[in-house]
This record gives sequence, C-alpha cells and structure tokens, in this order.
Amino acid sequence: MKKSSVIVDAAVAFIKAMSVLDSRRPLGVQLFVCELNDKSPFQTILAYVRHCFLPYSKSLLSSEEKKEDSTCSLRAVVLIVGVAYTVVCTYADSECTSSCLFTEAIRTVNSKLNDLHLELLKSQESVELPNVTLEIDPRVVALYEKVMPRAS
Repeated sequence: MKKSSVIVDAAVAFIKAMSVLDSRRPLGVQLFVCELNDKSPFQTILAYVRHCFLPYSKSLLSSEEKKEDSTCSLRAVVLIVGVAYTVVCTYADSECTSSCLFTEAIRTVNSKLNDLHLELLKSQESVELPNVTLEIDPRVVALYEKVMPRAS
C-alpha cells in the first residue's frame, strides 16, 4: 500500500479564555479556537478581522451606546495604548466612571480594528507581483544541451 505524502500548511490554535481551565465547565466556554493558514496569512487575518473582531466590537459599542443616560456628565481623561483621550461620560452616577471608560476603550478598539482592516486590504493589493520572463543566455542553453544527452 502506497503512503500518502500530503503536506498541510495549516494550524489550529486553542487559546485559553481564562488563566486556569475548570474541569466542571465545558471546554467550548473556556477555549477560543482559531484556524490559521500559512499559505495566505493576510487572507486569514483579514477574515478574522472582517468577519469576527469588527462585528463583535461594533456590537459591543452599539450596546454600550444604547445604555448611555444623560443623568451624569463626568469629564475624564483616559489613557489607552499610550494616547490620552478626553471623554464625556453620560452614565448613571454609580456606573459613570467604569462604563464610560469601557465604552471609550471599545470605541478605540473598534477604530484600531478598522485601521487594521484597511491596512490588510492595502497590503494584499501591494503583495501581487507581476510575471517576469527571463531570457537565458544562449551559451548556457548550448552547454545544457551539450551535457544533458550524456546524462540520459
């Protein structure tokens, strides 16, 4: 029987959602499964950003903005990824600071994901290389033709 020599350029990453796995909880709740394809890494990353991360962050942002309430007006300076942002919070007094910071963090993540999406699309366009036809030196062709009949 002939052995198969199929090589697969793909991988699956299992990423823990928590620091310690709990045997009493289903693994589907505790692990993220990510399929990776080495043949087209930009396509793989683009697919995750476009079809998973962007919709998820937009959904989070939308739900947080719906919770906004005009009873609190706290102005805070938020430091996210080394950049200071001024935020006007509009949540109820007890939740004002944490909800406001979370909403602004989600807004920033959403913006960065949009930037990443655009950059991935740009890099995909610039990776395409034109076809090149190389002329072989006639002396090399002659030498090759002279040597090859002897090798057979």
